[in-house]
Amino acid sequence: MFLRSLFFLLPFFLYLGIAVQAAGFYLCCIFAPFGYYLVKNKKIPFFMLKLGIYLLILYCVFPVFNFLTYYFQNKTIAPSIYNLKENFPLLLNSSFSSSFFFTGTISSFFIWISRYEIFRFFTKGKNLNQSLPDINPLKYFLAGLLPASILFCCALTYQHFTGFELRSHTKYGPILTNDNLLQNGTFRVYGFYGHPLTVAAVGLTYATFNWTLLWLIIAKKNLKSMYFIPFKDHKYLPYVYLFLITIANTTCVFLSSGRTATLVNIAILLGIPSLIYLKRKPIFTIIAITSIGIASFFIGKKLGVIERFDSAAQSILNSHAFEEGNNRQYFWKVYTKMFLDSPAVGQGNFWINHGIRNEYYNKLGFSHIEQKYNAHNNYLEILASVGIIGLSIILFAIYKIFRVLKLEIKAQKNSLVLLLIPLFVTLLANLFHATTQNVFFDSSFIYINIAIIYVIIWQIIDNKRNALS
Repeated sequence: MFLRSLFFLLPFFLYLGIAVQAAGFYLCCIFAPFGYYLVKNKKIPFFMLKLGIYLLILYCVFPVFNFLTYYFQNKTIAPSIYNLKENFPLLLNSSFSSSFFFTGTISSFFIWISRYEIFRFFTKGKNLNQSLPDINPLKYFLAGLLPASILFCCALTYQHFTGFELRSHTKYGPILTNDNLLQNGTFRVYGFYGHPLTVAAVGLTYATFNWTLLWLIIAKKNLKSMYFIPFKDHKYLPYVYLFLITIANTTCVFLSSGRTATLVNIAILLGIPSLIYLKRKPIFTIIAITSIGIASFFIGKKLGVIERFDSAAQSILNSHAFEEGNNRQYFWKVYTKMFLDSPAVGQGNFWINHGIRNEYYNKLGFSHIEQKYNAHNNYLEILASVGIIGLSIILFAIYKIFRVLKLEIKAQKNSLVLLLIPLFVTLLANLFHATTQNVFFDSSFIYINIAIIYVIIWQIIDNKRNALS
């Protein structure tokens, strides 16, 4: 079936550059599934409208606070920075990916037309009671994720050792620049994305989700009920499948040399078996986590990430600062000061980028830093931009999204309920990663996570497809 093929191909799209990610996501998760159910004259469940609204809220927080902070201007900043008329269109931009806006808007539109007369006009004469074949989106998504992960991991490995540029030779040249060289002579990898830390965030998300799911089905010991797992009728193949997805994506994290992501990934690899299986099979679990720990060390050493940890540790111990070129301590001080000067509503993300950030770097005595970057910490970035009020709105929207998903998954009353734990652990892993990166503002990373959520949504709808009429 066409939809099954699309869900199988979706992981391949998501490992490529942002344009291909976007095209693949909207085709596979929005237009094709919505079109299928509309043609079949089926109403789209109302809970998707709620999710669409919460996605729109997330996107709109930053534009709203851009306008709000115009009326609550920072009196210590030159008034010339606050030019509303000249900058009006740009104030509508958000720090969150535009995928939130488009996904929420398009989803809400399709749900609306599926429930009103305008839709009935175009589907007049269709059989409302026709039953639909199984699509099983999650099963085919996971089936495609293994070959996609292996191909991506191989491409990154080649780039790591040769420096071959996988993006655009016209724009970037055939080989990565020397500032991407690690101490062992290999390269930090970009893949098809804009930065190595995007590679780290993507790999961490996939590795965490599949590793947690693997140990849950090991503990469950009832593969036949796992209808959303590829090859569920085979005794060992599903375990091997999820294990290989985890290993491929963990390798991608190591190749990125992202230190925070690597630490979180290793913590997940060691912690999940300990939490889920240690009491049931202590000896087996101890052997497993010991093997993982030893393997992680030697792989990390081979791929150059251990040297980066050592460099940072030596610099902090000897000079009480990060190594040369790593100016995070200055970024954090600047953004902390910006937040403390306007804790309720922040400084407005647009105004920060438009000049306030440079003003604070100079004011705090950091004018010597050439690259006056953003916070490299999602929490400080959000607090400085929209303050405590904006952060509260963002947390509320995220909570409501997971609340809606939880209620719908639990309503299935089958093994799909196991997905709640991998979703939660994946969110937790990314929240830790966000302490040193602005991962939740990375469009490529957002497409990965929103795609997983929408695949699960379509799985829920597929489970009750014939009840929708």
